[in-house]
Amino acid sequence: MASKMVETVVRSLHMPVGSKEDLVRQVVETVTDAATQEGVILSRKNTVAVPRALPRQHGIEEEAFEQQLRQALHQATGVQLQVMLYSEEVGPEHPLCSLCALTAGKNAQNSIVLVQGETPPAGV
Repeated sequence: MASKMVETVVRSLHMPVGSKEDLVRQVVETVTDAATQEGVILSRKNTVAVPRALPRQHGIEEEAFEQQLRQALHQATGVQLQVMLYSEEVGPEHPLCSLCALTAGKNAQNSIVLVQGETPPAGV
C-alpha cells in the first residue's frame, strides 16, 4: 500500500527595514532571493503571506496590492503563487494568519512568510 506524506514548510523572510522603494518589487525580490539561496522549488501550492501593515504603511489599498503582487510573482517565477495578507494578531478564527504571525515572530510587521505545501483557505 502506497502512503502519501503531506508536508508544510513555513519560512519567515525579513524585509529590509525602512525602505521606501516599490513594495511589490521588494516582496518579489525577497521571495525569489530566498528561493534561490535555499534551493526552494516554488509551486502553485505555495502561499506568500504579507502582513497587512506593509501595504498600509506604503499607502497602498490592500486588494490592489494583492493583485499587483500576484501578477508580479507570476511574472518573476513563472508560477501562480497564492497571495495572502495576514493579520499580526493571533487567534483561532484565522489559523493561517496566526501561523504566519507566529512564524514571523517579533518582526511580524515587516516579515513575509512563505508557506510551502497544502494550506487551508485564508478564512478558515
